[in-house]
Amino acid sequence: MPFGESDVFSYVNMRKVVIACDSFKGSLTSAQANRACASAVRECFPEAEVFELAVGDGGEGTGEALMAVFGGCEVMADAVDPLGRPIIARYHIGENGTTAIIEAASASGLSLLSLDERDPWATTSYGTGMLIVDAIRQGCREIILCVGGTATNDGGAGIMQALGMKFFDSEGELLGRGGRMLEQIAAVDASGLLPSSAGVRFVLFTDVDNVLCGPAGASFVFAPQKGASASLCARLDHGLANFAQVLADCGFRDVSTMAGSGAGGGIAGGMASVFGAEIRLGAAAVLDSLGFANVAENADLIITGEGCLDATTLHGKLPLSVLRASGNVPVVAFGGSVLCRSELLHAGFADAVAVKPAGMPLCEAMREGLASDLLYKSCKRFLERMHHTP
Repeated sequence: MPFGESDVFSYVNMRKVVIACDSFKGSLTSAQANRACASAVRECFPEAEVFELAVGDGGEGTGEALMAVFGGCEVMADAVDPLGRPIIARYHIGENGTTAIIEAASASGLSLLSLDERDPWATTSYGTGMLIVDAIRQGCREIILCVGGTATNDGGAGIMQALGMKFFDSEGELLGRGGRMLEQIAAVDASGLLPSSAGVRFVLFTDVDNVLCGPAGASFVFAPQKGASASLCARLDHGLANFAQVLADCGFRDVSTMAGSGAGGGIAGGMASVFGAEIRLGAAAVLDSLGFANVAENADLIITGEGCLDATTLHGKLPLSVLRASGNVPVVAFGGSVLCRSELLHAGFADAVAVKPAGMPLCEAMREGLASDLLYKSCKRFLERMHHTP
């Protein structure tokens, strides 16, 4: 039951509060969101011990969260954006010098494109492949690839092309890049793969557990937010299915029904097929790395959140992983908007609270400075109601 319908929040004093918000995409980083909520907690419960954990779910911000565990340094490298334009992108190399942490969103992210540039028929993950090549050439033998937040739907074909793989159509013609080429693939040449990539261990941190193809696959669920029409989603889905089949026919792993293979526009599936990459739900993996369960022990309240709490939240996003790792501690989720509150409550959240005021345009709510203030005020109102619950 949500706050107000049970006594779950009948606390006069809070002794320990843990805050682990994901980034609010386009407006707040994980650390900024945590800070806004922490300010509200400290005002309402000044005696409370407050723990802020910067986290990530396999999308943007995950690399920084993992740096708290792996240490190391940031690396800047030449890459291309989703439309092939030259950029400088960053990734991290751990303190051990052999583990690279790469966010696909750094070179292939949706945030790199304007609204009218979004087009998964044209976008490519090639730039992410360039970062992987750079890391391998610097001696990294383990690549943790965080695949969330991409503007692509190419099944990771662009990454493979950057590493030297070639794709051909039924006439033997070499294919270019982007989602459009997937349905044309008839043959694969892996002989040109970067020799030093052999034996590299790939671990993929995904932000969702969707399969590669079909109604719950990458194209139909996520391509619309990347600029695809309904008809284009169908063609992209057909392309991913063709890509998976051709790879399987060539002796690579069949990943068409593998959980998580649809993450990153199918990057997870392609990498699992060709390179034997391990797919892990990023949110759960990050929380485990940070020792979240130990931090949450004996807490009175856990606060989490993300930009939009919707149906995808219940498919492996950060707030769900926080809930699953919380034990019996009440978990409240804040979202810029909340589209499925009843489902979230049924899943076990103590409450789900919308941050954006009704009627306020989304672009206004995401404005720098205002987004943090809205989250702070929303959290404070919630805590004040809690404080006065009889």
